[in-house]
Amino acid sequence: DVSSTCARSMLAALDAGIAASGALVLHGQPAWQYDLGAALKRSSRSPAAKYLQLATVTPAGLPAVRTVVFRGWLWNTCTLMMITDARSSKLQDIAAQKRCEIAWYLEKTREQFRIQGDMRAVYPDEDNPKLCRARETVWRNLSDSARAQFNDITPGVPIGDLPALLPGDGAAPGAGGEPSVIPLAPAPAKFAAPADIGTAPADTAAIPPASPNFVLLLLRPDAVDQLRLSRPQRRWLHTIPPGAPGLEPPGETAAAEDAAAAAAWKVQEVTP
Repeated sequence: DVSSTCARSMLAALDAGIAASGALVLHGQPAWQYDLGAALKRSSRSPAAKYLQLATVTPAGLPAVRTVVFRGWLWNTCTLMMITDARSSKLQDIAAQKRCEIAWYLEKTREQFRIQGDMRAVYPDEDNPKLCRARETVWRNLSDSARAQFNDITPGVPIGDLPALLPGDGAAPGAGGEPSVIPLAPAPAKFAAPADIGTAPADTAAIPPASPNFVLLLLRPDAVDQLRLSRPQRRWLHTIPPGAPGLEPPGETAAAEDAAAAAAWKVQEVTP
């Protein structure tokens, strides 16, 4: 039909542009970011579409992978935002080796994105005011229950070291018959304990400051392997040359530099 013919013509034109220049910018974004955004839009009814696998290397040189949630793009850049707890072991991995990779499969469009880059952690004592505001914005956008988790007990503590729990209760009777509540984990030594802990109020104006355990993660990509599993299968390798605009630490580029960074990406189609 007409729509299919137009779609094929547009795809052919885009392929010709890539073949001629090795680069493609769509609506001010690198081609991979545009395709990923389109896939997320098509998968908007599935909460699981924002789940991705983050791989790091431990200080001992061992691989470590876990599922995290995509929290959006940092402003108008292609930097991905995620969050973690300051007590999480993944931060030790990132401190020892900032190179990370995520694997992201979008079932609706049958596309896989493997994204490599340098990870930066934004702590409460971040010196960059723009990144501090980004951290606070992500905190405010979390649900009450998600915010409360950052003041929960320390992750990874052996259950045997905690008071006995009643299923679904979170506390067990103590020796005197009074509830024995599991204590909240202490905040990191260099940060003050939050003034208000527990579930944040529903009123946005009353949301407490970000927990000292709340850390914003920023992945600045420099290589993307995009695989489309629909028939026919197609695969593209997206790279940005060393020293190109946009490879500065996240939050230190201006809007004009962000546009230059998008144009710096190169894309090559390879066999699947």
